[in-house]
Amino acid sequence: LSVSTDLIGVPALRCRGLLARLGVHDRSGDGRVFETYPAGALQQWGLRSTGYKGAQGRPIRQRMLAQLEGLAPWLVLNEEARALIAASDDALDALVAALNARACQLGWTLGPADEADRAAASREGWIHLPRPDALERGLPDRPRLSRV
Repeated sequence: LSVSTDLIGVPALRCRGLLARLGVHDRSGDGRVFETYPAGALQQWGLRSTGYKGAQGRPIRQRMLAQLEGLAPWLVLNEEARALIAASDDALDALVAALNARACQLGWTLGPADEADRAAASREGWIHLPRPDALERGLPDRPRLSRV
């Protein structure tokens, strides 16, 4: 399938426009913009990555949030954020993507391993997966989070 007819076609085109406006030419994530994948991040952290979507996934999302907080005791969410994450798989994915992006910013991800990977990633992009211990490391030089 062409990317233009695939389910990810529209978001891919939007992303391309955003990258152009930001002046991003290297897609390896070695700068200001990082590509993340919530399911991959959850797997890296030893958490469930399936079954939490939709209304029936609410109890699973609540357990996953408790597990995330156990892995990252520095993460403090208010009740409004907790309720939103319980109600919405998109909100949980957004939280996981934000945590993954912060790990990218701190260099706590699995980036391209060698020059060939870096060259390919600069053209094609690279999905940065967090190191398994990224949540335990915390957020240095940042205040505790109280809102998401």
